[in-house]
Amino acid sequence: MNNANINIAVGPQPAQEQALHPSWTVKRGWIIVNLDKKQFVPFDIPPEVRYQTSYQHVNGRYQEVRHAVQDLDDRRPSPRKIMSVTHEYGEAIWPLSEPVLLPPDEVERYVQNNIVALPNKRGATEPAGLKIHELPYDVQVHIFDSIDNVADATKLCLSHPALLRAGYKRSVKLANERWASWAGDRLLGLPGQHDVQFWSDARRAPPDALSADHDLMADIEVAGGFIPYFKTFRRAERRSRCPHTIRDLVRQMPQYDWASSPSISFCHHPSEADYIVCNVTKREFARDVVTVGAKISEMPLRVGRTIPVRICYGSEEAGSWAGDRVLVRPLENARAGFEDWDRWKDVTKLDFPFTT
Repeated sequence: MNNANINIAVGPQPAQEQALHPSWTVKRGWIIVNLDKKQFVPFDIPPEVRYQTSYQHVNGRYQEVRHAVQDLDDRRPSPRKIMSVTHEYGEAIWPLSEPVLLPPDEVERYVQNNIVALPNKRGATEPAGLKIHELPYDVQVHIFDSIDNVADATKLCLSHPALLRAGYKRSVKLANERWASWAGDRLLGLPGQHDVQFWSDARRAPPDALSADHDLMADIEVAGGFIPYFKTFRRAERRSRCPHTIRDLVRQMPQYDWASSPSISFCHHPSEADYIVCNVTKREFARDVVTVGAKISEMPLRVGRTIPVRICYGSEEAGSWAGDRVLVRPLENARAGFEDWDRWKDVTKLDFPFTT
């Protein structure tokens, strides 16, 4: 059987239905949509594969041959099957994950200990930022406000303790914009083109969580409906977790040369943290309690079990978090960061949180 000729679509689609879904929708997966930034991350899930065994007579003897055959009976992938592309799922998880800041006094101690013996291009040992740090504080702050690149702002902070005090907040702001650009935004999980009923319903109403946003509802009306509205969205830039912190680099290289580092950060994703998914709208959170303490590289897999089934919104699914504001944060930081944490609800045990 020639797998390339297999059509996994559910029956013929009228021209009107083909025109309704945006060109970026996947054929058989799910799309994580950011309603605030009008961005998306697609996850195309391959059909289920089953194997058939046959025997062929080769060189005077029979040999067993296994053929991979796509299972056409499984045309509608569950939101849980998004985890079959786990190696790509971090593309949506990391932008939701707020990095943890190192204490400012710890950062300043590193700078104090490493400010000397920074060679410039001519081989001199003159401290970096010798003249800039003598400028008035307000001027230094203005200089940092004009910097839009987190790497440039961070390295300038590291050049002198005075500049660290002037530019620390700006560097942190740029780091959050860079490494947690989706944190706290409204998310939806939309089905691929396999959900013909969803994309063919131009009059489909948005999730209840969005009905109170009058500006969004006005934009949807101008676009001609909830489904046509997504044609204006664009694919999000690929993201990964934030780079090494000063703490990591100093431990590895006590006399580290900040200027030679391609990327460095004041914040990080702790390797031994209990990460949770926070619904800021409903004040709920969920976590994978089975794998607490897993390596940071496994974090997308841990929280990834929670997000897809809760934000999905298709013709047969309506996740209880669809359209809500979501972020990923270590449990300890969530307790300290939300003043009303004692009123948050742990919904971890709700394994299949569909409202329908």
